Amino acid sequence: MYDDAPYQVQRDFRELDKKIRTLHTEYHDFFEVDPSRESVLSSVHDTFESFPNNRFPEYDRPLIKWYNAVTRELHSHSPDPSRLMTVNVTFWRIFALKLAQRHAQGMSPEEVRGNLGITSFEEARSSAIQKLDEFEEEDLDAKFSGLATELESERSAADELVAPILERRGIAHEDLHPGQ
Repeated sequence: MYDDAPYQVQRDFRELDKKIRTLHTEYHDFFEVDPSRESVLSSVHDTFESFPNNRFPEYDRPLIKWYNAVTRELHSHSPDPSRLMTVNVTFWRIFALKLAQRHAQGMSPEEVRGNLGITSFEEARSSAIQKLDEFEEEDLDAKFSGLATELESERSAADELVAPILERRGIAHEDLHPGQ
C-alpha cells in the first residue's frame, strides 16, 4: 500500500499501524501472533526516526507529543490497544492532511477536501493537534493524580510512625496537619 510512498515514514507507520491493529480486538489481524511490546516499541522508534523533520519542521511538537503518548502507553502496566490506536491515528491524520494537500495529483484543493470530508485543512489539523494535547493532559493528570495518592500514602505512614512519639510528648496528632 505504501511501497511507492514518497517518505520512509509512511512505510514505517504502516508497519506500526498493522501491529497496533493486530493488538486491537475489533480489527483484522495482520499477524498470526500478537506483536510483542518490544516489537511495537521498535516500530514506534522507527517511525519517529524516519519522520522527515527537515521537510516538515512544523510537526516537531505533534511528533513529540505522539511519541510520548504512545511510548507512555506501551510502558504502562497494561497498555490499552484502543488508546494506542486513537493516539496513533490522530497523529497520522495531522501528517496525512499535509501530504494530501501537497501531493494531490490532478485534484483541486476543493476536491481533496471533499474526498476527505473536511472543509479546511487547517481546521482539521488544528482539531487533531488539540486531540493530541488532550491525550497529553490526560496522561499528566493521571501521573500527578497517582503521585498525589502516593504522597498521601507516604504522609499517612509517616504520621503513624510519628504519632506515638508526639503523644508521649503531649502533642495532639491532629496538630500535625491543621485545617484538614
